[in-house]
Amino acid sequence: MMMTVRMGILVAVGLTVLSMMGCKGGGDVPFYHIEAPVAEVAAGAGGEVRIRFVAAEGYHWNKDYPARFRIDEAKGLTVKKKTMSKADFHDNDGVGLLPISVKGESVGETTLEGTASFSVCNSSECRILKGIPVKVPVRVR
Repeated sequence: MMMTVRMGILVAVGLTVLSMMGCKGGGDVPFYHIEAPVAEVAAGAGGEVRIRFVAAEGYHWNKDYPARFRIDEAKGLTVKKKTMSKADFHDNDGVGLLPISVKGESVGETTLEGTASFSVCNSSECRILKGIPVKVPVRVR
């Protein structure tokens, strides 16, 4: 399932993508979007949720910023680590990657919800983004 949020419009398609807007010079300019593909894990077994922080054209993931991610809700999932720090994020050619280990408790659809703080930069500025909500669909089979 994909959800794209742009200027208040929600479209469902097969992968979760949350686009966030920032203001610069009086207009809305997208600085990044977040991709979170549907994670599939077996009930009683471990798996991985992967979140991608994709900077807009001309920007890149700021690997030096102390990025954080806090899990706010994970119904039907066991998560070993509730708060991730800079060391848990990876820079992949300007895209921030965050793998999160989870264990499925019971069969069904659920959502891992969290809050991210991170930064994206271009050659002249860095945008610090705090308290960004992230939802990742998870299918426990």
